[in-house]
Parts: sequence; structure tokens; C-alpha cells
Amino acid sequence: MTIRSRKCLSRLEKMKFNFEIIIYLKQGQVEIPQQPVATDYKDAILVSTKTVLNENYEITKRGTEKVNAMNSIFKTNAVLKHVQYVSKRLRLEITDFIERSKDVQLYRVTKQT
Repeated sequence: MTIRSRKCLSRLEKMKFNFEIIIYLKQGQVEIPQQPVATDYKDAILVSTKTVLNENYEITKRGTEKVNAMNSIFKTNAVLKHVQYVSKRLRLEITDFIERSKDVQLYRVTKQT
């Protein structure tokens, strides 16, 4: 067997299991970084549109759940800050009333008053 015939046989053997095919895709459907000279597609796989749509649905569903959770946290924090504000204001009012009562108790009564 010559070298040329061995190469032909090995090429035919490879083509049984590993063959190249040209596929034209719409713009935006190829998610492999484009090289300036020649793009390497040996690690590329084809994914069905249904699978991609299912994944996108799951992503948007989880994103919506997360946004809802963040909104509820935001509302809870707003209520908590309001309660803290009211509590601080009431404590300051109590302190003010105590100081006023001390002023009244310590006020000297004279003939003029």
C-alpha cells in the first residue's frame, strides 16, 4: 500500500465519523467570538431554539422573582425606618417634657409672677 492510498483510507475513515458541514445562520445566532482571519468552530455545538427559549423563560422567571423579593425588602426597610423615626421623635419629646417639668419645678415664684 502506498502512502497516498493510506492517506485516502484514513481520510475516508475520518469522514465516516467526523465531517464538516456549512451552515448559514442569521446574524446574532452565532455565539463564538469572531476572529479577524478565520473563526474556529471545532468547539461549537448546535442548540435547538426550543431549548434556548426554555432557558430564557427560566431566566426571566427567576429575575422576576428576585425583583419581587427586592421590592418587598425595600418596602420592609421603608416601614422599619419610619418606625425608627417615630420612636426617636417620641423619645425626644419625652426628654423635652422632662426638661420642661424640671424648669417648672425649679422656677422661682416672686411677687411679680
